[in-house]
Amino acid sequence: GARCFLARLCRMDERGEWQLAKDFRTGARKYARTIFRCRGSVLPYGALFALPGTIATAILHLTWNPELKGSENLEVSRFGDVWTAYTFSLGFLVVFRNNQAYNRFWEGASKVHEIRGELYSCASTLMAFCTSEEEKQGEVEDFQHLLIRLISLLFATCMSEISLDEDDEAPDDMMQVIDLTGIDRQSLDHLECAPSRCEVIVQWITRLMIQALRAGVLDVPPPILNRSTMDLAMAIVDIYRVRKIKEVPFPFPYSQMVLLMLSVYTLVTPVIASQLIDSSIMATLATFCVTTAFWSLYQIADEIDQPFGTDPNDLPMQRIQTDFNDSLLFLMRPETQCVPPFVRPSTAMRLTKVTKKDHMGSGRKVSAASMEHLIVASPVPAPAPAPTQPEVLPLPQPLRKKPGVKKKRRTRTPEAEASVVVIPFEVQIEEGRDEQAAEQ
Repeated sequence: GARCFLARLCRMDERGEWQLAKDFRTGARKYARTIFRCRGSVLPYGALFALPGTIATAILHLTWNPELKGSENLEVSRFGDVWTAYTFSLGFLVVFRNNQAYNRFWEGASKVHEIRGELYSCASTLMAFCTSEEEKQGEVEDFQHLLIRLISLLFATCMSEISLDEDDEAPDDMMQVIDLTGIDRQSLDHLECAPSRCEVIVQWITRLMIQALRAGVLDVPPPILNRSTMDLAMAIVDIYRVRKIKEVPFPFPYSQMVLLMLSVYTLVTPVIASQLIDSSIMATLATFCVTTAFWSLYQIADEIDQPFGTDPNDLPMQRIQTDFNDSLLFLMRPETQCVPPFVRPSTAMRLTKVTKKDHMGSGRKVSAASMEHLIVASPVPAPAPAPTQPEVLPLPQPLRKKPGVKKKRRTRTPEAEASVVVIPFEVQIEEGRDEQAAEQ
């Protein structure tokens, strides 16, 4: 550990700046933004609840027994020993409440992403199972267009049911769905009055798969098609698990007991602090800090207990839905459904680097160009001509080290370091490493 610290301390970047000082400034700015950030913070609520007790502490310290403080006040001193056990019980309940709230938050976030992955897996496998016969391409296009619309509608319905309340259906809070134009209006009216819309949409998708299999649109044996039905079944099960978090609140007895004990603590702490602490400033500061900490911890649990909604600390449901629609629209492109042609190179394999990309960082929306492509694009392209296989040269055999001969270490030249070929989708391939790959 000390060696790594010294190595980092002595390292400098390209501009000659010490790396440790640079990291310290970056971390200090990051921590400062986190501490003083107001959006999503619970500290103002905790301070608001602690403010009356703080004022009461200052008043009691100046007016009640001003000459009898600390250990000299035997009555309050003995009561302070009992109050310590009460504070320990309250802290235990608050920590238990926070643990349960965090578990619910993490389970909700995990299940939402699992539902997204299962629905996308279902759509992707059904796209791959479509037949390539020319006479059925029209039916294949109709099947794929209806499929992604129903998948998008299912995910949006699930997200809206768990994130929106009855009095919160504002236009800005509604989920985005791929264009439903073309779906029978009577079916949409039936979906509107259904007690559980997700169940109806799952039934539609299941019937769509069975009809496509009988019509020959899906060119796959029924046992293989069971993979898609299993993904759909797992998605509906996870939807019910997410509903459990939304519909089943934290047990009322625990909430009532914690709130009651917090209220008693807020009322009694000013009395104890004003008599046991000699300094009025220290008594006031201690009351404010301790009471703010307890109320802030409880507010954290109350904030993350329901992770679905529009609050600053809730999950970004609209961004998740928008990203899912983008993935479905990109799945409809011919280049996505067509296997890329490949010609095995005659040289040794090279190492590849893929740069990082945040698929939800920009918060993008479905563009009009994507919707236009969805309408006019042909989902199943014509099969590409088979590429001719070039003559494959044998790979060089690795050299064996002779006994008694020290092998020289090979170094990369500046030309090899600079030869980086950039190809689409943010993939970088480094050239000049054929010799090292051949040796390996």
